[in-house]
Order: sequence, then C-alpha cells, then structure tokens
Amino acid sequence: MGEVGWDDQSELYDALMRKATILLRDDAVMAEKVVRSSLTALRNAAEQGRSLPPNWLDQAVVDRTRSILRHRGQPPRIPE
Repeated sequence: MGEVGWDDQSELYDALMRKATILLRDDAVMAEKVVRSSLTALRNAAEQGRSLPPNWLDQAVVDRTRSILRHRGQPPRIPE
C-alpha cells in the first residue's frame, strides 16, 4: 500500500474532514476524532499487511459518523 497522507495538511485529510463535519452537523471536534481514528485503523491494517478495498477509508468515515448520530439519537444528515 502506498503512503497515504496522514498529516492534517493533506488533501485527503481535508476532504474527509469536510465530509465528516457535514455529516456530524458541523461538529468539527467530533469530525476530527472520526477522521483520525479512521486513518489510524487504515494505517494499522496496512502495517499488518491486510488489504482493504479502495473506498474503505471513505466508508469508514461515513459509518463512524452514522454510529455517532445513532448514539445521539439523530438521523443522518443528507448533504444537499
């Protein structure tokens, strides 16, 4: 697996942050936690030699935001 931008200056990080922030109703603090935990999970999988589908990271962010919203008792937000 090639190097994925792990730092908070990468385009990948910025795109994931925008998506998570929108889905979490502008909760940037929680969005950052979601993105960082998803990136960490991806890094751990790569270090263990596990292969993940190309869209895994994006789907992980979506799934984690949905889980948070369910826990809060809020329906998912559909971006316009």
